[in-house]
Amino acid sequence: MLHVPENEKGFTLIEILVSASLFAVLLSLLFGSYRASLGIMEKVGADTEIYDMARVAIDRISEDLESSFLPAVDGGKTGSGRVFGAFEGRDRTLGEYGGDFLRFLSRARVVLDGSGGLPVESEIIYDPREQDDGETLALFRVDTPFGTEVPDEGSGGYILCEKLTGVNFTYHRGDEELDGWDSTDVRMSGRMPHRVTVKLFFKDPAAPETPFIFTTDVVIPEVNRHNGESTP
Repeated sequence: MLHVPENEKGFTLIEILVSASLFAVLLSLLFGSYRASLGIMEKVGADTEIYDMARVAIDRISEDLESSFLPAVDGGKTGSGRVFGAFEGRDRTLGEYGGDFLRFLSRARVVLDGSGGLPVESEIIYDPREQDDGETLALFRVDTPFGTEVPDEGSGGYILCEKLTGVNFTYHRGDEELDGWDSTDVRMSGRMPHRVTVKLFFKDPAAPETPFIFTTDVVIPEVNRHNGESTP
């Protein structure tokens, strides 16, 4: 007869079930922590991308505006016709978002083709356009050197930043705030605003109802606002 020593015992079914349950709970906790950590890493990566785009865009817009100027006024031309070199800001809506349009002359041209050379006066256009997803905007920067063909509105340029839900420019003349500006309008006296407030709204995928908002105030140098001798 086989004799089993009394001090050698195996696991009971209940002990095995309890151990398996504890292991399953521990595994689910570890997997949950992993998923949470992965989600945080993805959120940080997406936020970093937005902050980088916002920084580059704000710096570019600020440099362009700080170097902006008006050409010599020729005969006091006014009206709704397009005047090359006018400082024009239009309050505009694209779909459900605000997508303000802005154009002006600037000496802060960016050479992207590697041709080098000295900076030349250019007409700069900031033109938000709807993206293919139909949910966000992309901000295009169009740089047209003086003496070259001006592209049709809504074409040309390169994307400065994307994933936007709004682009807003506000113009200040003393204590007055304006949604638009037109230096060819007699009411503007052929001048530029004293400063421009720039606001960029970026979509936050984690909270679409509360976008990231980046803003800056750009002061237009006094010498550039109404320099009738500086012409391209």
